[in-house]
Amino acid sequence: MGNLPAGALGFILAAAVAGTVYLMGRQRLLGETRTAAEQARRALEDAERQAEAIRREADMQGRDELVRARGKVETETREERRSLQAIEKKLGGLEVDLERKSARLEDRSRDLKKRESRATDQEKSLESERDEL
Repeated sequence: MGNLPAGALGFILAAAVAGTVYLMGRQRLLGETRTAAEQARRALEDAERQAEAIRREADMQGRDELVRARGKVETETREERRSLQAIEKKLGGLEVDLERKSARLEDRSRDLKKRESRATDQEKSLESERDEL
């Protein structure tokens, strides 16, 4: 029976060692779980920050593209307006020229009618003089 207390002591000692190993293992697993959870939380926060940065960058690029497109449209519109104004000015000048030419033609037409009338009158006068002779 002398061995029984030593056996019981060995059993208790083995149980204590097993319990200690179990608790240490559990603590290690809990620590690893906490570490893994913390790493996951940090990874999620990093991903959210990166997503926000990408969204802001895309917004800025969109705004920049909009500003460039608006500037291009405004430049093209100004150029078109200048071109149309130049065409209008040229057409205005042509219209003035046509009005002048038309007035000259009307003057010439009136002048020709007067000349024709004078020529007719002179012809009649000459015929009348011839008849008198």
